[in-house]
Amino acid sequence: MIRSRVPLFVAAASATLLLAGCVGGGADPTPKPSPSDAPLFSSGEEALKAAEKAYQAYLDVSNALGASGWVDPSGLREVATGNALKGDEEGAKDFASKGLKQLGSRTFDSMRVQSVSDSLTTYVCIDVSQTDVVDQSGNSIVSADRPGRVPVVVTFDSVKEHLLLSESKTWSGENFC
Repeated sequence: MIRSRVPLFVAAASATLLLAGCVGGGADPTPKPSPSDAPLFSSGEEALKAAEKAYQAYLDVSNALGASGWVDPSGLREVATGNALKGDEEGAKDFASKGLKQLGSRTFDSMRVQSVSDSLTTYVCIDVSQTDVVDQSGNSIVSADRPGRVPVVVTFDSVKEHLLLSESKTWSGENFC
C-alpha cells in the first residue's frame, strides 16, 4: 500500500484519457505511430539514468530551499510539476511562515525503475539521516525516532523533453531500503 508523505512530498493523482476514432472504408487498419506513441526511453538503463538525474536536481533545489528557510519556492518550477509542485509550494509557504529551516541535505542512495509509460515511476530510498528541521530558536521539530532512510515511490512526467517530479509517495509496505 502507498500513502502520501507530507509536507514536501505531496501525493498527486493524474489520469490520461486517450480517445481513438474509427474510420470506415479504405482506411489502413494498421495504426500509424504518432510522436506520443514513441517510448520515453530506449532502455531501462536510460530511464534509470534520466530518473536519477531528475531526482538529484529536485533534491538540490529542495535542499537549497529548506536551507534558506523556504522563502522563495520559485526554483521548484524547474524540477517539479502538477500537484507535486503545488503541494511543495504550499508546504514551503507553511514552513516559511513558521520560521523553520532545514539543516543538512536529503540524498538518495538507491533507485529502481518500477514502470515506464506516459510517465516514469521509480522506487527510491531517501537518506534523511543527515537532516534536521529547526524552529527559529534552533530547536528540532523532527521526531527522535524518525527512520534514517525512507522508501518512496516517485513518478516523473516528461515535460518539454525534461523529467519533472510529479508525484512522491511514502511506501507503507515492507521497507525496501
